Amino acid sequence: MDFCLPWLGFWPHKTGEIPSRCLLIKTNQCRMLNIAYITNMFPVAVEPYVVEEICELRKRGDRVIPTSLRRPGDVPEEFREIAAETLYLCPLSFAVLLRAVWLCLRRHGVFANLLVKALTQHDETLQRRVRAVGHTLLGAYYASVLNDRRVEHIHVHHGYFASWVQWRRPACLAFITA
Repeated sequence: MDFCLPWLGFWPHKTGEIPSRCLLIKTNQCRMLNIAYITNMFPVAVEPYVVEEICELRKRGDRVIPTSLRRPGDVPEEFREIAAETLYLCPLSFAVLLRAVWLCLRRHGVFANLLVKALTQHDETLQRRVRAVGHTLLGAYYASVLNDRRVEHIHVHHGYFASWVQWRRPACLAFITA
């Protein structure tokens, strides 16, 4: 029986060769993942390796949806194709914002829990707590953007803002499926 490390694409191993700490899926054929790859700003000339990472994941058989919080001002010519398929969260879409609000209302218990956690961090300043609430709301917005795309894994490229939004998004996405 072959095994596959799904986050690495097609990488079969025989039973005796499996690293013990890895989470594996038992299968006869490796399963492709739907991956949302979120960045703060994409694509940008100073980070060409992000495009290379996305291309490598796709070569391995995974479906990668590039997402970015912000659109760069000037996209280099060699990145225009991938920029055209990138989902941008900002500027916010009113229709998606309404879906995010509906999502929060439908699952108000989970969302209220996230807000309480964000607002009651007494070791944080009021400004940081308000920002945490904003990022939590963006997580619900991100869940709404990804709702119909069957995303199984989210890869967060470095960056505080994108990391926070993604961290809140799984709880918000759980609202949709429940």
